[in-house]
Amino acid sequence: MPQMDLYTFIECLANIDKSQLHYTAHFIKRWEARLSYYFSEIDDIYDVIANQTPVGILIQDEGKFKVHYTIDVVYDLIIVLSIKRLNPFEISLVTSYKQRANRRVREDEKSD
Repeated sequence: MPQMDLYTFIECLANIDKSQLHYTAHFIKRWEARLSYYFSEIDDIYDVIANQTPVGILIQDEGKFKVHYTIDVVYDLIIVLSIKRLNPFEISLVTSYKQRANRRVREDEKSD
């Protein structure tokens, strides 16, 4: 799996084209089961990646990132992305799920 630092990943993600995304069978299955209520078409996920600023990114492994996007005030959209190739940049969408947004905010940082 190709290696990429976080800053380069963010830059590549900000300039991504739909042709650079590859949906795994697992991702499609999980999207249908978990997220089709929020996103009527699977390509809506591309719109999120291309047009929203992530609210969090965690490095999972070499070339694998867990990216948090806001769905609404209650939930975040979590997408696990794996780098397939660096040049040209291509990523696989590994899995996705919703998670309560308050899970990414530390208890001691929450306002009263």
